[in-house]
Amino acid sequence: MATAEELAERERLLTERETKLAKDGVTLRRGAYADFADSLIRDGVFPGGERDNLVSFMETVDAEPVDFAEGDATVQKAPIDWFKSFLRGLPKRVSTGETGAGEAATDFAETDNVQTAIGNELASAKAAGREISPAEAVSRLRIKGVIK
Repeated sequence: MATAEELAERERLLTERETKLAKDGVTLRRGAYADFADSLIRDGVFPGGERDNLVSFMETVDAEPVDFAEGDATVQKAPIDWFKSFLRGLPKRVSTGETGAGEAATDFAETDNVQTAIGNELASAKAAGREISPAEAVSRLRIKGVIK
């Protein structure tokens, strides 16, 4: 039978291991959130200057599933999963490439050109798995500076 000292030592070692595992879990989770934020920045969806704030915020989001309404159905999702899918669905806001590199500007005096640009934006969103309205397509084009 173990003595009180041996039991106390075992308890201390178990507590140390639990603390280390918890810290390792936080480190791994933070790393995964940082990688996710970096991918959003690379894709131009999220500004790089807000990376650390995004990662810190994501650490505070509860991981326990909650009920979300999707149409007529109710779906259980972890809030962090919903938040990540929401961020993935955002339109590209930050252009990190060269713009206007030898391409002629589109003439939006012609209504056909405006319709084409809106149609292209709708198709681009649909390809990314997101349905948007024509009004949102126009808003995105304004953000991109394509139309004023």
